[in-house]
Amino acid sequence: INVNISKGKSVITTVPTAIGFLVYMGQPQPLITEGTSNFGTILYRLGSEGEYSTTLPEATEPGIYKVYYKIEDSDDYEGVPEQYIETKIDAKTPVDIHQRQSSQMFGAVTALYL
Repeated sequence: INVNISKGKSVITTVPTAIGFLVYMGQPQPLITEGTSNFGTILYRLGSEGEYSTTLPEATEPGIYKVYYKIEDSDDYEGVPEQYIETKIDAKTPVDIHQRQSSQMFGAVTALYL
């Protein structure tokens, strides 16, 4: 009897996505949402060099970031090739507040508009 067992094929069922509208806060922030797969563990890496990890990458400083993700091959299934998501952290925008005040008399009541 000859039995041929083929590897399963990993599929990313929920693709990691960039977290939008990130603004510099002075502390690390996650850059993407976590993905899911039918087989295997999705691995992540910040930038094109370095080690992959199961931890979602974080960044602190304003800038544009590439987060790479993949599923490695195993004895039981074929992985998913490396792909990436581009995301950014915006710098804080200085807020210039010009207060405009006007008041109007309505009998004994004064309304203040900003």
